[in-house]
Amino acid sequence: MKTITVEMAKALSLFQSKAPKIEMDSNVEFNKVKFNYATLGNILNTIRPIMKEAGLCVSQVIEHESNTIRTILICEADGSYIESSVPIKLTGAAKEIGALITYLRRYSIVSILGIIAEDDNDHEGTAVSEKAAPSEKFYKEAIERILAGEELILEKMLGAFTLNATQIRELVNAENLINE
Repeated sequence: MKTITVEMAKALSLFQSKAPKIEMDSNVEFNKVKFNYATLGNILNTIRPIMKEAGLCVSQVIEHESNTIRTILICEADGSYIESSVPIKLTGAAKEIGALITYLRRYSIVSILGIIAEDDNDHEGTAVSEKAAPSEKFYKEAIERILAGEELILEKMLGAFTLNATQIRELVNAENLINE
């Protein structure tokens, strides 16, 4: 498992602390529930200046051999990166494939950056405006799970919670202990 470097953790923490709320500029209705979301173009236009300031850049690549979309978040300070791959079915009408690619790119980029670009309609239409910090108990359990060798805990924590620089550093240090 690839370890997140201190420079990457600092850059991602800086980005998350400065990232503005992303405007929901589109909507769709599905199963009689109206769903608001930010388009991929709006997300990219909103985050690029803050990513540049934080020393981050992102690339999204469609890999036809493995039928995946790879999202790669690169730290300019040391060249380290975090990547995520999502499988994609590249069959069907071109318009459907294009819509699926855009959908997966949108979800992948907000996930890897730990930001929100949609309403959370999982709880009867209640929107969540920002991620919460983990409880102290949950945070300590996450470190214990990393030290026990469970993979992807840091990535899950970054995607699900707002973490401060100290918490990210402690999670990274726990991963480094396992990988030594």
